[in-house]
Amino acid sequence: MIRIRQPTTQCLRRFASNVSVPKGTVRVVDRGTGNFTNDVYTANHHFVVDEPAKMGGDDLGPAPYELLLSSLGACTSMMIRLYARQNSVPLDSVEVTLKHGRKRAQDLGDRAVKQSGHVDVFNVDVQLHGDQLTTEHKAALMKIANSCPVHQTLNNENFGRCASSFVNIETNEI
Repeated sequence: MIRIRQPTTQCLRRFASNVSVPKGTVRVVDRGTGNFTNDVYTANHHFVVDEPAKMGGDDLGPAPYELLLSSLGACTSMMIRLYARQNSVPLDSVEVTLKHGRKRAQDLGDRAVKQSGHVDVFNVDVQLHGDQLTTEHKAALMKIANSCPVHQTLNNENFGRCASSFVNIETNEI
């Protein structure tokens, strides 16, 4: 159920200082100032989300797609790190660089042809650092990279159907 309320500025200030959010829940509160500035609360954290000035925002925090990319990148890195630790792979560090774009659905192959319009494309480039990493280590780590839960959610056909768009994630090792 969606409820729409218009709290006063005084109510927003009071709300922001007393936010209690259950674990597993995110609360987003429009500040009522600027064009797009929102405060985001989780059980243990608070951060600001905004749009860049060129999009009419105040640029006080990352934009929504930057957060989505951050989620995918962090999840990818964490899965690689977890696998490396559990399997004694000599991984020093992981860097994940991501870009979001849109392509015409008809240009992306069989699954996308069923879709109309444009398709969201996430390019994920992974750098694996470690002087002792073998070709086999790198192959195993890249396979694991594609199994991160955020990656799986974005590639899930039901997610794409709910979001009215097809999501394509391309993972490359740099």
